Amino acid sequence: MYPLRIISFIALTGVIFTLHAESSYSLRQLKQLARQGYSEAQLALANRYFLGKKIKKNYERAAFWYHKAGAQRNVSAYFMLGNIYLNGLGVSKDHKKARAWYYKAARKGHAKSQFELGDLYRTGTGVKKDYKKMYFWYSRSAVQGYAPAQSNLAMAYLKGVGTRQDYQKALKWYQRAANNGFYHAQYSLGYMHQMGYATAVDYKQAIKWYRRAARQGSLSARASLIELRNAGYIDDLYVDN
Repeated sequence: MYPLRIISFIALTGVIFTLHAESSYSLRQLKQLARQGYSEAQLALANRYFLGKKIKKNYERAAFWYHKAGAQRNVSAYFMLGNIYLNGLGVSKDHKKARAWYYKAARKGHAKSQFELGDLYRTGTGVKKDYKKMYFWYSRSAVQGYAPAQSNLAMAYLKGVGTRQDYQKALKWYQRAANNGFYHAQYSLGYMHQMGYATAVDYKQAIKWYRRAARQGSLSARASLIELRNAGYIDDLYVDN
């Protein structure tokens, strides 16, 4: 339910300049621009080293250039510095430093850093566990449309963690995350419809969302569909009636 941070780096960063730079500049040109102090070039070079794209993967060099870009207040570099310190990639693992870099980016409105910061407070990683701060940062990220934060915010409302329990708000945020294609939320939305949380029991809606989640690989959704099939509610696990 709480996705790992470092999976799918490109999806996490969403750095437009990086993609442009990688397609428009040679490695030599990129290094030259980075050495001249262009922060976006430093970020792009760091990303190349991190990914091993058109160059041998080297987390230490990636960390070096992320620090260079971060020193110039590059928000995307802040985020990646949080990631590398959290996971010990090219640097010694340091959860307090990870929190500090995420916080720098989160204060600038970086949705993914806000989510990661919320997760640190949820788990007590590098900070004292604090569900109110977890809720605060999930909320900031969720309103920007970041689906994992929307899903985790929904869970906070569903369980009353860090905020007052509110099934209606849980349903609303699961719906938003599910509409954004986040399969954890699609499963949870299906479950709410099946159980009648903040809505009438609706097997048709439950099956719809379970199927969407199952098609993306959710084992929980698949298990729920099997139960509903065994109970006679559907004939086929994945084909809409």
